[in-house]
Amino acid sequence: TCAIATNAKAYCWGANREGQLGDGTTTDRWSPTLVFGGLSWKQIEVGGGSAYAGFTCGLTTGERIYCWGSNYYGQLGNGSSGYDTHTSFPTATTNVGVTYRQLSTGGYHTCAVSTGNVAYCWGYAHYGQTGNGGVFYQPTAVSGGYAFRQVTAGAVHTCGTTTGTSTFCSGPGT
Repeated sequence: TCAIATNAKAYCWGANREGQLGDGTTTDRWSPTLVFGGLSWKQIEVGGGSAYAGFTCGLTTGERIYCWGSNYYGQLGNGSSGYDTHTSFPTATTNVGVTYRQLSTGGYHTCAVSTGNVAYCWGYAHYGQTGNGGVFYQPTAVSGGYAFRQVTAGAVHTCGTTTGTSTFCSGPGT
């Protein structure tokens, strides 16, 4: 579990096998523990298929995304993937020139909407849930060229609402 305090600092607690609490350790914490790095946050999202395969991503007040924890499927967006690529402290996503306004984590993938209304997804895409035609280990624009207001990443699907009145989904059953 993670939360943002009134001073924009993030705190996380619970299982921490993959470093998903962001405190620089893999020690389980049963009370709120400050996320490492001194960043100011406006959104924190916890993802993963289970408590022991978790990851966390956050959107800073400076409109950048940082992720930490399990990275087996590239869900941290830092250009790498694999069991040994997890990190226990916030690490910036690789597309440094993009600024974001909204973020959502799923089972093993992450999606976000840029300040320019472009949806980006990265990580596990076996079911097409990233909406961009492949598996990418860094933020990659969703196909179709739509202007998005919001995206929501689920276990193996993603849906997004456009700035108009349409909703688009990717993944099984869509």
